[in-house]
Amino acid sequence: GTAIFVLREARLRGVADGQALTLLQDRGRAELDRGHPFRAAVYLAEALRRRPQSLPDRVLVTDAVRAIQAVAWVGDAWGDAVVPVSFTKDGKKVLVISSKGAAVVRDAVSGAVLRTVWTDWWATCAGLDDSGDRMVTGSRKGAMQIWSATTGQLLRSGRIPDEAIPICSLSPDGAQVLTLSQRGTTAAWDASTDGTMHVLPVAGVRHAQFSPEGRRILTIGTD
Repeated sequence: GTAIFVLREARLRGVADGQALTLLQDRGRAELDRGHPFRAAVYLAEALRRRPQSLPDRVLVTDAVRAIQAVAWVGDAWGDAVVPVSFTKDGKKVLVISSKGAAVVRDAVSGAVLRTVWTDWWATCAGLDDSGDRMVTGSRKGAMQIWSATTGQLLRSGRIPDEAIPICSLSPDGAQVLTLSQRGTTAAWDASTDGTMHVLPVAGVRHAQFSPEGRRILTIGTD
């Protein structure tokens, strides 16, 4: 009876170890597919530790390490969700903003923080002009704000009452701001003088952006 019990226990333990190993591999592959090599490396390294002679596990760990080595730098998002980021035209600066309103301009090569600006709570979008001197932010409260990306000073502000702003951008020269509200209201703002808002006569817009030279606006939506 004792021998049978020990045999059954060993079999159950072997099944459990096999299931745990499969789970580690599956989690690691899933994280790699999602573009999270750091998370993948944790699962895959543990799988390889448990089965060091496994060639597939070695290949997966190698894939994760290569992906990690390709990462130039990792920045803090203030422990919160990050809304879409924006690069300058030359690719030397990048703007990252969290939904809690922390707008951070970084050196795109080194990751060094160049400027941090606390904007409106519940930020939803952000953008830089081509020079990287100005940035625009939008929020769920309908606030549009234009900032100096070098000093952090608030330059202009405006508001679309009772509408969130999921999309906002600056023209390449920083002279105009384009916003798209949750209800499809597309507006162009004068960023250089008084911040006058001009609502475009289009409805049902789902996406809007400046042309590369900043003289035209593309809108995409439904009839």
